[in-house]
Amino acid sequence: MKICFDELLIAPCGINCNICRAHLRDKNNCVGCMAEGNKANHCLTCGIRNCENLKIKSGLFIHCREFPCKLMRRLDERYRTRYNVSVIKNLEYIQNHGRRKFLNQEERLWIKPKGILCMHDKKIYPNKIID
Repeated sequence: MKICFDELLIAPCGINCNICRAHLRDKNNCVGCMAEGNKANHCLTCGIRNCENLKIKSGLFIHCREFPCKLMRRLDERYRTRYNVSVIKNLEYIQNHGRRKFLNQEERLWIKPKGILCMHDKKIYPNKIID
C-alpha cells in the first residue's frame, strides 16, 4: 500500500496537518483543525481557524479578501523561521495548482522509506497507510 496525504488535513492557514506532530503522534492524536473529533489545544484556540472571515468563506484563507492578514503574516514568519515552511506560499500554490498537486509535492518532500517526517520535530513517524 502507498501512503497518501489526506486533502482534508490541509488547514485553512496552509499548514499541512499530515506532517504535524499533533497529528502524527500515537496517543491522543489530532484529527486536523477542520475535522470533527480530537484537536490539539492550539487548533481549538487558533485565531486564524476561528476568524469570522473564514466562517463566511470556503475553507482556505487564500479566499479571504484580507489575505494575507497580520495573523497570517505572523504565522508565516514563525513557520519559515522554525520549520522552513511558508504557509502563505502553500496557500498560493494550492490556489494556482489545486490541493491534490500540492499534496503530491508534499508527499515527495515528507514521506520517507521508514515513515513520515514531521515538520515540527524532524522525527520519522511510522507510516500511516491510507487506502
